[in-house]
Amino acid sequence: MDFRKLQYFIAAAEWKNFTVAAMKNNISQQALSKHISDLEYELKCHLFTRTKTSVSLTPEGEALLADAYRIMEDHDLFLNHAHVLSKTSAGELRIGYGGYWEYPFLFETVSRFSKMSPYTNFVFHREHHGKLIQNFRQRNYDMILTFERESIKPFPNTAWFQVDSSPLYAVVSEQHWLASRDAISLKDLEHETLVCISRANDYVFNENISEALENAGVRPDYYADSPDNAFDCLLLVAANKGISFYTEWMQQIRCPGVRYIPLDPPSKPLSFGIAYWVDQQLPLIEKFVGLYKEVYQESSHIIQPSPYENAPQHIIS
Repeated sequence: MDFRKLQYFIAAAEWKNFTVAAMKNNISQQALSKHISDLEYELKCHLFTRTKTSVSLTPEGEALLADAYRIMEDHDLFLNHAHVLSKTSAGELRIGYGGYWEYPFLFETVSRFSKMSPYTNFVFHREHHGKLIQNFRQRNYDMILTFERESIKPFPNTAWFQVDSSPLYAVVSEQHWLASRDAISLKDLEHETLVCISRANDYVFNENISEALENAGVRPDYYADSPDNAFDCLLLVAANKGISFYTEWMQQIRCPGVRYIPLDPPSKPLSFGIAYWVDQQLPLIEKFVGLYKEVYQESSHIIQPSPYENAPQHIIS
């Protein structure tokens, strides 16, 4: 049944005039009369008694008017419900990421999410963690995949979801004199050349490395021409131009010619996760974050509990 016919039936019953009912529905009187006639034919009963000056409901019309109201009300509820659901499964997600170890999991999550929510649009941007945090605070992203830092400060309307944590590993060339070690002390690196991403590009990760070295009283020499990204760092390590530090997650990026060696004693673990806004598109964001967790868990990683997991008003400083 065409719901417009019920709409015209109700209007004609309320106004008791086909001409006025047609005007209120922005159609011609002839078109409205045709719709009413078609509805009467479909229902196999007369709804109106027509005269030259007015129309009135027949007993059958009176009885069916209440049903017509109820059907149209249910129709409106149905459309409103669909509209609400569309807001939780459609929209746009702006995601910032570093583009290293998390990339395969992000790729798989996006692939699955697009099947679940085909009307969601995505905007992706890859940059270093310092800029990720800066742009996130400026609301240029709905969520970012980044490191949780030690100096956490309250930041309204944001939440932190921890994915994993890991201590730092020393990364050395297979040609390096430390490559045969099962573990390396930071003191062993006192006179080594350290290859790190330039602080201007990634102060977040650099501060974690600097803190670990300072706590051990170690002041290495830094490679003169700081690379712009982690891949270039690893290439320089493979060329035996120095040593570097990364978490065990980076071992998922296969880099022949380098070794990841645990530190003894281990450094303070670095936590990695997702920071996201809780005051906009929350159902869509939480749906994505939950799916990312599933994808990551399927990779046999153990997600450690975060001390900030129950404090959604905290964010990386």
